Amino acid sequence: MAEKAVRISVTIPEVLYREFEDVARRAGFKKRSRAVSEALKGFINEYRSLEALPKAPCTGTITFTYLHGRPGLLEALIDLQHEYGKFITSSLHVHLDPERCLETIVVKGSTGAFREIVEKLKTLKVENVRYVVIPEKGKA
Repeated sequence: MAEKAVRISVTIPEVLYREFEDVARRAGFKKRSRAVSEALKGFINEYRSLEALPKAPCTGTITFTYLHGRPGLLEALIDLQHEYGKFITSSLHVHLDPERCLETIVVKGSTGAFREIVEKLKTLKVENVRYVVIPEKGKA
């Protein structure tokens, strides 16, 4: 028996829509709904893998990009880094071009704090959040 489908409506920036359409077409998707379903599965899987981290001390990096001209964003990023100052050991800031910046922060502490930082970053207007987390051996 087929799964019941649900119709949804979303509002996204036009540039993102066009990029999605292009990637979906090049990836061979004949139906937009199928491409959206796959993208949603990827989002869910990433979140679940972050949730599944063992409760242990860890070290890792979180890298992201952002538009530095967004109102309030720099203040929010600084506030977040100060809020988690006990865990953030360093950061690297790179100017990609006149509008975009890349930032990498190094986190050393609990996987719980690491997860919280990633989740909070994803709620801000940053893009391309990527992370590498390495739980310490024998500490789980």
